[in-house]
Amino acid sequence: MPAKPSATKVALLALLPLLFVGTVYSQSDASNQLHASDGTAQSCLEAAKTTLGPDAEVLKCGHLTGTDALETVAVIRLKQFEETEDGVPISKFVFLRQEKSRWTVELSVDRKNWIKNSAGYIGIDFIDDSADFIGYRASFSDRRSDGFPGFTIYLYFLAPSGHNEGIATEVAWNPLVKRFQEFAYSQDPVGFRPEVKNPPHIRSRKTAP
Repeated sequence: MPAKPSATKVALLALLPLLFVGTVYSQSDASNQLHASDGTAQSCLEAAKTTLGPDAEVLKCGHLTGTDALETVAVIRLKQFEETEDGVPISKFVFLRQEKSRWTVELSVDRKNWIKNSAGYIGIDFIDDSADFIGYRASFSDRRSDGFPGFTIYLYFLAPSGHNEGIATEVAWNPLVKRFQEFAYSQDPVGFRPEVKNPPHIRSRKTAP
């Protein structure tokens, strides 16, 4: 009988189609294309599991922001909810970049710590500690809402019922500051919004010591 493939091999084979489909660019430049390979898939998968644990899944892998660095989107999926046209239901999300053999977290998303990068919180002015949501629903595009090319993430708050709450927060790669920021298309002026370092808390569930 032929040998049964290992779990790692099965995971890699499943990832290869995602690797090609999930590679997007900030410019229409064929030279940026990263061809699917076992080595590339393995690197993305190992980085995902090292950062998020054994349940991590890779949704994107490639030169996602148009740089020379290998990048990956890794998530913990909320399997009790179905994927919809609005995106994948997740409890955690990280955008990772490999530089000099070291993976760094460029963006992190989860229901406890909200949406953050190294400069602060993204897409909020304050933290509502009474907010009742279980995670996010995430989708991706290679263009911002203004039509300009760039890796873009849309994040809906996800209610315990599995329904989206409110409108999606648009988070895009800003090449000028070289990090992810909120992109506000419906506000005046249109453009990127700075992070909030220490947002105030409202309706806190915490009691005073």
